[in-house]
Amino acid sequence: MTYCTGCGATLRPGLRFCERCGCSVAGGKPLLTGKRWLLLGLLLSLGLGGWWLSQRGVKESPKTEISQPEPVAVQSPRVAVPPAPEAATTPLQTEDIPGIEEVSLADPATYLPIPGSRYRCFRTYPDGDKGVVEKIVARVEDGGIVAISFAESSFFPEDPPTVSVARFQLRQDGIYQTYDGQSAELFLPSDLRQGKKWQTRASSFEVLQYDSTIAVEGQTFQGALAIQVKNNAVGSEETFWLAPGHGEVMRRYGQTGEVSSKLLSAESVDADEMEKLVSKYAGK
Repeated sequence: MTYCTGCGATLRPGLRFCERCGCSVAGGKPLLTGKRWLLLGLLLSLGLGGWWLSQRGVKESPKTEISQPEPVAVQSPRVAVPPAPEAATTPLQTEDIPGIEEVSLADPATYLPIPGSRYRCFRTYPDGDKGVVEKIVARVEDGGIVAISFAESSFFPEDPPTVSVARFQLRQDGIYQTYDGQSAELFLPSDLRQGKKWQTRASSFEVLQYDSTIAVEGQTFQGALAIQVKNNAVGSEETFWLAPGHGEVMRRYGQTGEVSSKLLSAESVDADEMEKLVSKYAGK
């Protein structure tokens, strides 16, 4: 059985990206680096000569430098996965949402992203891949919340973004999350507080900070949760922050403290376009 090096999820044969976190995979192992591709090309050239190269079309993979994009430079998903149109969008003003200041910080539903919103974050993966992830959030007919994510890859810049769908459902003991039809796992338990612990099949969680304040990309979030997650399958450790009405706003690797994900922007999305996206990628 093969596991994702980013989140520990079980990988089905033939996947290029993890269905849970979007991490690039190649047989469950990190992809070859540019140096290894170059070495492989040199060995093949020396062993088989110019004729073999011309017949088989072997060429060195191009090298590109990937720099972290500014929020204003975020590109929408490419042709194969059309993004939600930019028309009729307005800035997301959480202070204008009735009751947003009165929600209970112990209630796990407080930390779900707001339906009818588009979130963009920049993500760095353990294998060195990186790119912008755009997440569209909507409420569906059964009362749950669905988040449709479009993840770009620096390893495969010409490929369309990888699409993943997460569903959130409120149960008596907390909020459960389901990725792309997999079995549901506890996302946040009820009665959140400092030191609260819970487990899933592959990971263990603990609330390190409760009602904390965190600044991300010039925006300050209050009432945030800092949660440590240890992935038992791959031996990784991360800390992520959840802000009321936004969901995850930042994530850091536990061993190095390096930022692995941060929120770049949030905005409201037109209801008609939201319905089309949900119908296409998440069903009704």
